[in-house]
This record gives sequence, C-alpha cells and structure tokens, in this order.
Amino acid sequence: MTKSEIFTGFAATFAAMAFIIPMPASAATEGDVIKIACAEGSDVSDSCRSVYYLGLDGERHAFPNQEVYNSWYDDFGNVVEIDEAEMNELPVGENVTLKPGVMIVKFSTDDAIYAVDKGGVLRHYLTTSLVTADYGGDWAERDLLTMPDMLFDDYTVGEEIDSEDDYDPAEAEKAVTSIDDNF
Repeated sequence: MTKSEIFTGFAATFAAMAFIIPMPASAATEGDVIKIACAEGSDVSDSCRSVYYLGLDGERHAFPNQEVYNSWYDDFGNVVEIDEAEMNELPVGENVTLKPGVMIVKFSTDDAIYAVDKGGVLRHYLTTSLVTADYGGDWAERDLLTMPDMLFDDYTVGEEIDSEDDYDPAEAEKAVTSIDDNF
C-alpha cells in the first residue's frame, strides 16, 4: 500500500467519523455579544466582565466602555457566555465604536465636538450652533460623551461639518444596521 493510498483511506475514515461522532458546537455565533462565564465571587475587574461583539469576520471586537455598548444595546440580556478556551481561540479585532447618530463625542484633552458617522468616522462640528441644529439645545447634558484620549485611534477623522446640510443624525443611524457595518 502506498503512502497516497494510506492517506486517502485515513481521510475517508475521518470524513465518515465526522458524521457519526458529533463535534461540539460553539455556544456563540457571528453577530452575538459574548463574554466569558464568570466564576462565583469574581471581582468586578476580572477579565470575565469584558464584553465583545463576535463579528462576521470571525474576530471578537471589544466594547471599550459601557457608553459604547449602550449606544448599540439597551441591556445585557443578549450576552452569550462562552468558556475561556473558546474565547481564547477567537482573534482580537478592532474595538467597537459608537453607533452613528446616537450621540456626539469629544475627547478628554480636545475641545472639538464630533458627530460619529458610519465606519467609526468622526466629523468635527465647526460651531456649536450646528450641534444644536442636529441634537437640540440640551445636547451638552444629554448627548455629549467625553471619551478617554486613548480611544481616539479607534476612529478615523472625516470631513468637517460646516453647514446644517452636512450631517443628519437620524440618517447616520439608519445607515448602520449592525456593528459589522462599522468595520
């Protein structure tokens, strides 16, 4: 028997076994929000508290803070818990960014105010009157999120907003139906 015949026989046997012996299914599928199941008594800073989005690219994308998570989801009821081994098998992708149109953002050491557009694109408002036109008079109390400077690199900077026709929050939000639309 040649090596080729042995290999062909082995491959055929293995393929047949795949139909007989069920392979363990993953608890998570692409599009799920995932985290590691926490052991009883886990500290609030335990890595099991980190929440990720399992993208269509097969990568896990971290939510860098609760505000970003809340821009996409109302609560944590949709989170799928997986074991640590399964989490470790998933490659780490880029962070999830704010959902477009939901809120405006500034960064800790930068006074610029940005709208968020599809793809994690920041669009600098040139005047606060333009922000007011898009988000109303109470935008600073209701819709402005100050983010740590270290998250600035999660975004790219796009065109400035210099007229009321340059950006529509409702249209920006409608343009993104899934977190995957932002990658």
